Amino acid sequence: MSVDVPANSALTVRSTSVSGWTEALAEAAPNPGGGSAGAVVLGFAAALIEMVCGYSVGRGSDEEVAALAQDAAALRRTALRLVDEDGEASARLAAAYRSEPGPDRDRRIREESVRAAETCAEMASGAIAVLPGLARLADLANPALIADVVVAGDMLRTALATSRTNIGVDLGGL
Repeated sequence: MSVDVPANSALTVRSTSVSGWTEALAEAAPNPGGGSAGAVVLGFAAALIEMVCGYSVGRGSDEEVAALAQDAAALRRTALRLVDEDGEASARLAAAYRSEPGPDRDRRIREESVRAAETCAEMASGAIAVLPGLARLADLANPALIADVVVAGDMLRTALATSRTNIGVDLGGL
């Protein structure tokens, strides 16, 4: 049995503006949802880290700062991919819940719950991977940018909390 996925499932973070994306997030639809929003926050954190690194070159530890900037750039790309993957996973999970009761529905719910949790686990892994570098960046950064370092840390914490919450919900009913 095939269940339609909502029309905005084709929405991608790269195909729309921030305004358009947040309008889609405000809709009563599974895509995008909270996991995708967490991935956007993760992408913003990575971008802030990159920005601070860019301003901090020439302050003594250029190789270390450059390596952190590369890690942050990779995380930003991963986060943008996860925005869309999480949205697609949420749409598939919602479609599974709307399907007719029976063993096929139960199997689909289990499979899609695990897939949805996997995107959040990857989000958490990415956030955890840059935390040591962010702590070091606090020492290396241009002092005028310490607020940006702190905000990036807060955003990483938010991405981790989002991941933890969604994984718990996605897998809690299995």
